[in-house]
Amino acid sequence: MRKMFFLIVTVSILMPLSAPASTEQLGIGVFDYIISRTDFNVETCEAYSCNYVSTDKTIKMELRRANLAEHNGKDLNFLLNIDFDSKLFESGLLVRYYNDKDLIRVFIKRSSITIEATRRDEITTLQSWLKTVLSLVK
Repeated sequence: MRKMFFLIVTVSILMPLSAPASTEQLGIGVFDYIISRTDFNVETCEAYSCNYVSTDKTIKMELRRANLAEHNGKDLNFLLNIDFDSKLFESGLLVRYYNDKDLIRVFIKRSSITIEATRRDEITTLQSWLKTVLSLVK
């Protein structure tokens, strides 16, 4: 995990950006880099929610289906709660997947930043997180 963090910092400093990207979009890329290279195990699974933990116990995720009030009132489908707790940094995300597949919002914990995925690559990345955790249950 430590090597991965230093690699991310080094690449972000040395790599010139060919297209302008906002800080929030880069944040999704950093989290995606970590999540895509981590193996997860199902910790517990109930009717409408599942908990996952990384093999090194530094990332915990909870996937739950929206309740009836959230589904009808906010048009939510799934909520993915991700906590990163390592020696190098502590952070978290709440990803809201709506019934409209092109609408995904990411809330960074302990921050006032909300990211609404609008670009196709962002949406694809965030949908791949959902597919990854759903595939672990089957």
